[in-house]
Amino acid sequence: MPSFKSAVLAAAVALPTLSFADSAINYDFVQASFAKSKLDSPSSGEPNNTTATIFELQKDLGYQVVASVSAGFVELKDRYETDDSRYSADIDQRTLRIAIDRYFQISPTLHIVPGLSYSETKSDVETKYQRTDVNFFFEESSVTYTDSSAFNLETRYRLSEYSPLELSGTVSYATGEEEDSIIVDLSAELNISDIISGRFSYQKDIENSAPAYIYGIRVYF
Repeated sequence: MPSFKSAVLAAAVALPTLSFADSAINYDFVQASFAKSKLDSPSSGEPNNTTATIFELQKDLGYQVVASVSAGFVELKDRYETDDSRYSADIDQRTLRIAIDRYFQISPTLHIVPGLSYSETKSDVETKYQRTDVNFFFEESSVTYTDSSAFNLETRYRLSEYSPLELSGTVSYATGEEEDSIIVDLSAELNISDIISGRFSYQKDIENSAPAYIYGIRVYF
């Protein structure tokens, strides 16, 4: 039985092409991003501001097949106090995502990009509880893993073949160990030079999570 990765690659390569012209949209890049969002704290149960760092590498393999790998690092440090107690929660989360996409070139400035991705997330959670009146201290740690796969459909649009501005929208339907989710990503990218661009994305899980605001620098090669 073929592996998940080989099956995804075979399905992507087998799709027909709709290319009518040379591409004006480049898929070879590295990107570093900083994301702001909210995450529920295990100590207080309230949503707290959190930050993430994301690194992504994407490569056009030819035949309009694109492979990408990204790694994300999320950190949350929450402190919660009552009249006689103190709580704290530290969350360290790492996500690895692998994707295979196959873009359809409708024009040099408009691409449709369906694809599949697989994600693995590891979370280290440490909670602490302290009674200030008697100075009692309790600590608890746990490590959790989650896996998910997603079908992604993206549209990339550049205003003209040589325009510095590109707009894109992505819808992802993900299934895994957690409940199914639908994620919407709306992005705008502005070319700063021939190889460097700035990128802003608004990302939202329709089901429950808070939106993420992602600021990125992309370097093309």
